Amino acid sequence: PTKQARSFQELRPFILWSAEARCTRSMAPAASKEKDAAAIDEKTTAVMKTLYLSAFLSVAQHVITLQSEPMLVKELVGGDVALTAKLLANTQGLVGLLGVIVNQIGGKFSDTFGRKPFLTLGPAANIILGLLVYQNPGKRGLVLTIRVVRAILTTFSSTVMVTAAMSDLLSGPSLSASLSKMGAIVGTGIVATPFVETLILQRTGSPRSAYLALSAIGLVHAVVNTFVTAETLEVAKRKSVAAATTLSSINPF
Repeated sequence: PTKQARSFQELRPFILWSAEARCTRSMAPAASKEKDAAAIDEKTTAVMKTLYLSAFLSVAQHVITLQSEPMLVKELVGGDVALTAKLLANTQGLVGLLGVIVNQIGGKFSDTFGRKPFLTLGPAANIILGLLVYQNPGKRGLVLTIRVVRAILTTFSSTVMVTAAMSDLLSGPSLSASLSKMGAIVGTGIVATPFVETLILQRTGSPRSAYLALSAIGLVHAVVNTFVTAETLEVAKRKSVAAATTLSSINPF
């Protein structure tokens, strides 16, 4: 018995170490899963922040010419208020009609090529469109055409693509909460941006200056979406090009 007791005492540290090792191995998968889940939540939160910023910058591009655009169109028609209202109404109708088609087709292509290129499309276009109006404020056809194109692409890259990107990451109550938060951010942009436009008009006295600000905001937005915003649609979940180009998938009606 004494010899057995001595043997047990000698082996006791190894027995305890073996038991602890087994416990550690059994707890490792659970700890690893918790760590992975925390990492995913952290990543999702970071991406959501960039999407909120993207939504704010898109709204800023929409609203930065809220006062300047009607003023510029009015100048182009010689101060005719009725004709100004008619041109603005007609172009807005075109935006609504063509926007349905662009949103449908663009949305399907984003299911194939990912969200990121289309999130960047609107801001990149606004850089060019803003500069075109700034340099050619006296060309009525150009100004009105750009009004239509800018509204369609800005809406597509904000409302459509941001919502799609959020849906890639979230679902259920968490998606609803995030959409509500985005609504508050959009409201902030709608309220704040006209003050910036007013300052621009007061300092320059020319409605075309707001278009230069449009290009500047578009540049910042394009840089953010290109280098900061992450792709939200995994390659494994993307659809084939053939599926995106069928007539039934791109038909908005």
